[in-house]
Amino acid sequence: EYANKLSKIKSRTKLSRRSTESSTSLDSSSKLDPSLSRVEDDEDINDISEAKTPKAKSHLLQKKLAENRKIFEQRNKEISESNRAVEEKVEAIRQQINETELQKEHISIVPITPISIMPQ
Repeated sequence: EYANKLSKIKSRTKLSRRSTESSTSLDSSSKLDPSLSRVEDDEDINDISEAKTPKAKSHLLQKKLAENRKIFEQRNKEISESNRAVEEKVEAIRQQINETELQKEHISIVPITPISIMPQ
């Protein structure tokens, strides 16, 4: 019984090896230049789980890194522009405050003299 199971398992593994070898040989023989097709395949892959070779994974990670850098630079640009706008508003408000303070200083203060009303 055990020997039968073992022989079935061995035959299955041999068949699976043969099928994978034949499929890879068909794939490589059907392509004109395997290195070019790998590069094209690597560019089509969008998910790291789809990448099968280390080269494909590396290419995908480099591609993602470049995309993330672009996004990061764009965000930094937007943040710096908004910071610049805020600084300009703050400076305008400071100038308004200074102008109102100067106007207050230039207003002449008229002393008020108390008038006493006395009955005569």
